[in-house]
Amino acid sequence: MKIITQSVLILVALVILLIACTAQKELIRFESGNNHLILTATDITSISIASDAAGKQFVNVMLSDRGQQLVSEFTGKNINNTMSIISQKKKYSKTFS
Repeated sequence: MKIITQSVLILVALVILLIACTAQKELIRFESGNNHLILTATDITSISIASDAAGKQFVNVMLSDRGQQLVSEFTGKNINNTMSIISQKKKYSKTFS
């Protein structure tokens, strides 16, 4: 099962990298109410697979200075609101406080 999970994470990271290399298309979208933020290839500097202390793997996305500024401003304006992060048509929601 762990090998399958790792393979899926590798494929996701590769797909994101391929898209990032090809165009200025939306890679990651943040939504909160009527507000949204779109990150493109110029906002992402690298993507890698990492593991936490428990061994659970995740995709680590490093942002450019511009990407960091955009995300910082967006999340700062949406504290205590539910925010969705959408990547490759998959939606993840969380309320930040």
